[in-house]
Amino acid sequence: MERDQGISLAVPCPARLTGVRRCALNENRMNDSAKKFPFLRFILLAGWGGAILWLSLDPAPPQPSMGPFAWDKFQHATAYGLLALLWGNFLVTYRHCRRRCWLMAFAGSVVFGALLEMAQGVLTTARSAEFGDLMADAVGAGAVSLVAAVWSARRMSLAFVVALTLLSGTQGAHAADNGGVGAFVGDEAVTLRAEAGEFLAAPFRVDNSAILGTLAVAGAVGVTSLYDDDIRDEVRRSRGRTLDRATDAGNIVGHPLLHLGVAGAVWGGGLLADSPRWRDTGLMMGEAAVIADAATFVLKQSVGRARPLTGSGKGSFRPFQFESDFDSFPSMHTASSFAMASVLTRTSGSVTVGVLSYATAAFVGFSRMYDDKHWATDVLLGAAIGELAGRVVTNHYARKGSVAVVPSVSGSSAGLALVKKF
Repeated sequence: MERDQGISLAVPCPARLTGVRRCALNENRMNDSAKKFPFLRFILLAGWGGAILWLSLDPAPPQPSMGPFAWDKFQHATAYGLLALLWGNFLVTYRHCRRRCWLMAFAGSVVFGALLEMAQGVLTTARSAEFGDLMADAVGAGAVSLVAAVWSARRMSLAFVVALTLLSGTQGAHAADNGGVGAFVGDEAVTLRAEAGEFLAAPFRVDNSAILGTLAVAGAVGVTSLYDDDIRDEVRRSRGRTLDRATDAGNIVGHPLLHLGVAGAVWGGGLLADSPRWRDTGLMMGEAAVIADAATFVLKQSVGRARPLTGSGKGSFRPFQFESDFDSFPSMHTASSFAMASVLTRTSGSVTVGVLSYATAAFVGFSRMYDDKHWATDVLLGAAIGELAGRVVTNHYARKGSVAVVPSVSGSSAGLALVKKF
């Protein structure tokens, strides 16, 4: 069950989740605050919306010159990110909109931005409508809505609705800004689109016998589905305090958002250290995680399989309902973890790194079953999706010529590594 984000005090926090007291306390605090300051959120939202309206129609608005704030697109993204935050907070507090609050805030912010762009072209002579500005508005509002949706509602599906929208909009921003950050975002959009196409085609290729691997995975998932209940019972019998703590860590380590943060840190570290190898490694990790997560999101919502903890059984399905208890197949944590493991293994060329990476990814899958969030078949298909995403991304970089796949020998072990070309 999903906790209602509305103002009613009668809605309890889910009993199966940890931190029930903390959840109830936070809910009570939110409602107490809403009662004490009934119009505060509306005043903040209206005030900031009015400020954006004034800045958009003013023929000579103030122009900051410090750091990234001097970039017009950054100004738009920041302004509309704050607007989405205030709008979403208002909806969460005063409406029983459940998981759609942040999606509504994102959509409302983008529509507001579109109307102001039209007003600039019609009502002013010194300002003009720019599609790039609207894309920057969408990126800022979407980024805030994405983080807020996951943080407040723990809903990955809603987050990826916004994320996919952002991905589709980055090309427009690139067209309006041909240098710096805009160029990087545009290039990444082109790369992701190419990799996504390769990802969709790869399982059905016959020239490299990939279709046989696809059939093998499908067969393994089919056979494993016969034993889903038995595997679940065995995992439940293994419960203990030590495993409780270990699997808690496994769930944290396997969180898709954490993987994107790690990828960003590796990429940023590569930039600061002027290391093309680590910069590209960070990009490959992030791209593989995004592709794996997007693929699992689409399958999750299309299939709508019940999670084990619902008690509905492995054959219960509610497709396209966007319910957190009916998006079990496949496991996004597992897919993202295997995508990261695949990239790390192929870029490092180290057997030790490979073993540790895949062992960690496998334990993430076990942790999801241990917490009764997934069936064994969910984890198995998630692992296959993640591995495929990692291979597609690293092969794409190898074909671009920025890296090459070469044999690697370390001590008594041998393997393949991606080596940067200069």
